Amino acid sequence: MDGPQNIRVLLWDLDGTLACWESMRVVLEVASVHLGFLRSVANPLQAGLASARAFIRILKNDGPFPNDLLYSHLLGRSLGLPHESVAELTRQMTTSGSLDPAIRRFIRPVAEALLLVRRVHEHGGFRQIVATNPVMPEEFNRRRLELAGFPREWFDFVTGSESFTGQKRNVRFFHDL
Repeated sequence: MDGPQNIRVLLWDLDGTLACWESMRVVLEVASVHLGFLRSVANPLQAGLASARAFIRILKNDGPFPNDLLYSHLLGRSLGLPHESVAELTRQMTTSGSLDPAIRRFIRPVAEALLLVRRVHEHGGFRQIVATNPVMPEEFNRRRLELAGFPREWFDFVTGSESFTGQKRNVRFFHDL
């Protein structure tokens, strides 16, 4: 696949471009799984409220800390836990497979995008990057892609909350990218 010589990277948005994602419905399921992980260290009601407040705050994050670090600090402070403990629970949640049922139920590939991304990968010449809003860790976003039918190796990079400050509404996101 030949393209203009100066274009070597394709940026893809995940939600709505590569896959259809029922965001509002899955938030409740992800929150439920997250509370299951927090249940061992905090009261579920307190953890749920603190988690919601921290999540809302990262949506407005303008720095200087990456979204994951800010989230774990805010949630840890609210629950009286070291931020490292919160970060470890989040890592366990995103790598354990416990989110897979919710993801499978709510994500569907955009068929045309799946074909196009496959063709670009097969023909080479371009780096493909998924530039989704970094509200969840890269591993969670990669898993969403996988469950929608996009193999990991098709993408050179996928954004995640551990590496980014702010959201796509902020020009800083694109500088960081």
